[in-house]
Amino acid sequence: MKRYWERIWNSIERKEKEAPVADEFEGARLPTLWMLGKTGAGKSSIIKLITGATDIEIGNGFEPCTRHARFFRFPQDEPVLRFLDTRGIGEEGFDLVDGIEKFLGATNAILAVARIDDPAQGELVDAVRVIRKSRRKFPIFVVHNRADAVSDKRERERIRDLNHRSIEAAARRRLPMVEVGALDRSGADEFRDRLLELLEVEMPLAAFVMSDGDLDSADRWRYGEIRTRIARYSLLAGASGWVPIGGAAAVPAIQGRMLFELADHYDVALNKEVFVALVAALGTGTAASIAGGHLLRQAGTLVPGIGQTAGAALAGAAAFASTFAIGSAAGYYFHQLKEGISPDREEVRRIYKAALRNARNTYKPDR
Repeated sequence: MKRYWERIWNSIERKEKEAPVADEFEGARLPTLWMLGKTGAGKSSIIKLITGATDIEIGNGFEPCTRHARFFRFPQDEPVLRFLDTRGIGEEGFDLVDGIEKFLGATNAILAVARIDDPAQGELVDAVRVIRKSRRKFPIFVVHNRADAVSDKRERERIRDLNHRSIEAAARRRLPMVEVGALDRSGADEFRDRLLELLEVEMPLAAFVMSDGDLDSADRWRYGEIRTRIARYSLLAGASGWVPIGGAAAVPAIQGRMLFELADHYDVALNKEVFVALVAALGTGTAASIAGGHLLRQAGTLVPGIGQTAGAALAGAAAFASTFAIGSAAGYYFHQLKEGISPDREEVRRIYKAALRNARNTYKPDR
């Protein structure tokens, strides 16, 4: 137990604030959604609306605009999710079979985008059929875009339902869907909320890191300012937890960097005295469970066969959950110090336990 916290403190002492965390997050560990659709379906417009990226070229009508495959991060500064934008289906230079082999391994789900005012979705239907043959249970969400382009409600629903049934027939299963109207700010918020609802079923981890968290906590100590940063470090720790034994050293280092950045965010000088007080507030039982849990789960990753799957998953889940819980409790702790208030130890532990429980229930990475 003591050694584990010493590793975290050593990481803080080295002041690794400028460690190349961003480079590590460029890998496939970030939950990634592949935007798939015909030319002019509105894939790039949707990504631009959600991510706020300013360097996305938007096409005109059904003219192609995406010339190359690109990843877009969300949020841009501290991403917890990526969108993959590729050429339109049927566009010259887009090979569906090659694309599936190239992109499916780097993505966790597909957003199949279809314009409601375009009833000819045969190419998208064919693409879904090919994907199903390659990966039968791969998550697919259907985005029915440009609902505002068909003013008659009954006609809009008729075309949408017809397209949706065709796509579902190709997938040979029911597919969740979301309808998108005007691509303005209110439309972006509505789409994001609906997308979160869908992701909670198939990709709970992506939904968890995208959500705003507990609004009561956000009101009390401005949790919303740091939740994305905590989720980002938790994802990195979870990915490191899959590495046999090496993850045992990487996770406390990641947690140390996170604590350093959180303290800096709240203008708190994270010296040894403050760190020891934070650990004491978390409690000896908390410290023991973190350290012991990591060691047991990391040992499990060395067991041949099942240890490299189930054991690795447990190690990743433990690293993700403990990092999220430590960050959440530390955020409250540092905020109280900044306000000149003595942190309530019971509240520190309550926040830690609640965050740990929520994170454990949602960590289900696709590998």
